Amino acid sequence: MNIQLQLIRLFFLLIVGTSTGVFNPAAAAVFHVPDEYNTIQEAVNSTFEDGDTVLVAPGVYVENVYFAGMNITVASYILTTDDPAYIDSTVIDGDTLDCVVSFNNHEGEQALLRGFTIRNGLQNFGGGIDCQANTSPRLVDLLVAGNRANQIGGGIYCTWESTPTISNCERMF
Repeated sequence: MNIQLQLIRLFFLLIVGTSTGVFNPAAAAVFHVPDEYNTIQEAVNSTFEDGDTVLVAPGVYVENVYFAGMNITVASYILTTDDPAYIDSTVIDGDTLDCVVSFNNHEGEQALLRGFTIRNGLQNFGGGIDCQANTSPRLVDLLVAGNRANQIGGGIYCTWESTPTISNCERMF
């Protein structure tokens, strides 16, 4: 393809995409829970590009969150304030229905979970957080408590083929 045609296509994407909100080269989108979306998963499902952020206000969210291959940030207000009090006040509660947070579709190092209490998960492997093969999410500033697994990995389960980065996380029974 010649350079002139490439420039015309780029110009079209910038003009049409920017005016429709579909394409924004300047910044990734921020999705606010619960102000714009009722659940964390609803906001995750609405992200459309790597680098988007789901920012979660303090509260208890009874749900199970699946990153679904998106390299996004899901975080409490600790992301914008660095205040660790948001870890205790922003809770994802799995209601013993499944794993609380799951990475199972090639999420890379750009996938970030930060600033939550993760509780009441139940699954065969990884009741709290489940990192399957070929995933490498970052797990930061988390309290993982009260999760169970029928086999192994009640708090956090990582297959030998996953390479998560885990920092400043506490696991409690």
